[in-house]
Amino acid sequence: MLSKRNISARQVEANRGNARRSTGPKSARGKAQSRRNSLRHGLTASAVLFGVDGVPTNSAVRRLWERLRNEVDHEDKEVDSLIEEVATEWAHQLPAVELENNRWKSAVDDGSVGIRLRSLNRHRSRSQRTLLRLLERLRQKTLP
Repeated sequence: MLSKRNISARQVEANRGNARRSTGPKSARGKAQSRRNSLRHGLTASAVLFGVDGVPTNSAVRRLWERLRNEVDHEDKEVDSLIEEVATEWAHQLPAVELENNRWKSAVDDGSVGIRLRSLNRHRSRSQRTLLRLLERLRQKTLP
């Protein structure tokens, strides 16, 4: 087993034992619930963002993509890739904002504001950090 750090034989055995016991849900109810994990909010679902012509299919994403391409020299493949990544990450923000607004309204009605928005806020925060990192990389790459 290759590793960057030394792991004792005892730790390796403990890890293997944990892995043997961590086999997922056993009951029918647990398996059914586990199947729905990816359907909770749909924010991380894969979707076709770019058509076969390489242009974003969503009009709002397309406007951002076109604006970035018009403002920077996108002849460089790395810059072009960064523009696509920025547009993609920004596209992930759109349903999060809509879902957050809908969840906020229903959470206020039933009094579960903090509980219902915690997961969504984590996702949005991560996505926003990614977007900011991509924009910074794009800025550095396109400075004269």
